[in-house]
Amino acid sequence: MQPIRWNEEFKIDVEEIDEQHKVLLEIFNQIVVSVEKKDEWMATASIVDSLIHHAYRHFATEERYMIKHQYPDLPLHIGQHLDFIKKVTTLTQEAKEKGPEKQKEMIAFLAKWYYDHVLIVDKKYSQYLDIKK
Repeated sequence: MQPIRWNEEFKIDVEEIDEQHKVLLEIFNQIVVSVEKKDEWMATASIVDSLIHHAYRHFATEERYMIKHQYPDLPLHIGQHLDFIKKVTTLTQEAKEKGPEKQKEMIAFLAKWYYDHVLIVDKKYSQYLDIKK
């Protein structure tokens, strides 16, 4: 898998969230490079830990904005955030135990999640904010 490049399509026009999305993408790309280079799993796992840490921070930011603007889909959005953390945690453990195939599965999950979450779920929130302006 190739790293994903940031592009304007990913913008949701909330600067703080867009900047956090860029950081998450950079960390994801570090995971891709680490797996492709067949680094020791502990090195890759350390990058995944960083991704989880930044995801928690990012999710808290998104949820704070959603609460502030009374976003009606907030409970669903929070559920997706929790599901992400659970899935990444599970895939990290499986990748440690089962090796390269699970590592590639984790990368595929992260890429799909990033695209789906930013381009569909977060864009929906962005459109909601546009309507409220």
